[in-house]
Amino acid sequence: MKKLAFLLVLSFLLSNIVFGQFGRTSEMIITDNAFDKHNEMLSTFLEKNNDELEFWQLDSIITYHIEESDSTKYMKSIYIRDNANNKLIFILLQKPLSGNYWNNKSKSELTLNDDGLQILSLYYQGDEQEWVLTSKLSNDYDDNGQMLHSTRYIWDIDNELWLNNSKFEYQYDNQNLNTTVIQYTTDYETNIWKNYQKKQILINSLGQEVEQTTLLWNSDSSIWVNSELITYFYENNLKSDIQYWWDAYEWRLLSKNDVYEIGLNIVVHDGFYYKNDSAWVHNRKKRFEYNDDGNTLLEESYGFVEEDSMWVGYTKYVSIYNLSGQRTVQIKYAWNNDINNWRFLHKNTFEYNEQGLVFFNSSFGWFELENIWNRDWSNIYYYSNPSSIYNNNMVNLSINISPNPSTYQISINYDASSYQNVVYSIFTISGKVVDEGLIPQSNTINVSKLDAGYYLIKLEVGVKRYSGKFLKL
Repeated sequence: MKKLAFLLVLSFLLSNIVFGQFGRTSEMIITDNAFDKHNEMLSTFLEKNNDELEFWQLDSIITYHIEESDSTKYMKSIYIRDNANNKLIFILLQKPLSGNYWNNKSKSELTLNDDGLQILSLYYQGDEQEWVLTSKLSNDYDDNGQMLHSTRYIWDIDNELWLNNSKFEYQYDNQNLNTTVIQYTTDYETNIWKNYQKKQILINSLGQEVEQTTLLWNSDSSIWVNSELITYFYENNLKSDIQYWWDAYEWRLLSKNDVYEIGLNIVVHDGFYYKNDSAWVHNRKKRFEYNDDGNTLLEESYGFVEEDSMWVGYTKYVSIYNLSGQRTVQIKYAWNNDINNWRFLHKNTFEYNEQGLVFFNSSFGWFELENIWNRDWSNIYYYSNPSSIYNNNMVNLSINISPNPSTYQISINYDASSYQNVVYSIFTISGKVVDEGLIPQSNTINVSKLDAGYYLIKLEVGVKRYSGKFLKL
């Protein structure tokens, strides 16, 4: 299995670096201070086999908080890639509003195996300029790459030993589909694992989940006891699930969800609760709208107030996209009970560089008294792509592409005409391969079927690697 691209040092160069020259350490902003949010971001990178990071490397993150007319840096995140040891290190620093120095806040050190699967994570808390080890997460897998156990430990600094905290155990059927998840907690007096919760999943011949049962461990009787049950139904574009609760003798109806889909997009989500053990009451609904590219334009949710016999809004999101399908504005609305309609609440704006990567992002709150948007914080995203040490023998060269922009075909010119059977690959900015093959003797490639936007192209010719970018109109 291919190593995840973000753990590889960049394989070739792009000519334009945003806010910096070649070899310069760069910084990028994130909008959430919570360490868990950063871990979620790392998990996304781990799950996405994203070739985009072959071209652009995330090095660090700085957050600017807006204090009236002042912009104050108050959070910095640093990413370090230790490719030799298959490690990714994430450091979170915090800057006092009145100071001009960074304090350690938290650190996460992830170790991956050769298949790009996370096998160990060490977590630290900052103590001024020192790091204090607090916990670790250990994962192990079977030969198919399926996770068998995920175990978290807490470091006992006084006794200098690891204490059990929580553990998940996964079991699979002959189709490698997850059928059982057992969660364990710890008896802190003995440091011995004890059963806590078990989920049993029933899957049909199509690989669809049809039933999920949650059981809780009864330590007095040493048996598993029913707790919750969800049954799933599939019919054309409708997916339904019904939740039950266990009242010690039988399953009792609790709630229901009906999800209507067109392709992979949810268009309507209706929620119900079972009232007085007699009838379903429609009390939640959510609807979505999409553009032709499948991007979400509208998401709004409502709840039904029985006392007033009316629907009241929960949240609403409206998004605007550029011609490349990237979100440029997202507005969040809240429900105004006085006018029984939506009102502005929050807005995010995004700007992109020519490679299609975000380089500026601002967040605004709606100031209703003055009918204006007030900026809360702004983010500037920095990227770098240093020279490749992925292959010390690989020579990185640029391609001359013409015409550029192009609507029908491009001509590829490079200094290795003596090589035959040169393979090319064309990538979207997000890293998806959209075309590949052998370059013909004419050195031309038909790009008429590609969508409008920027693309990256690379060739490998012997020990030489060529790269370039072009705009399809």
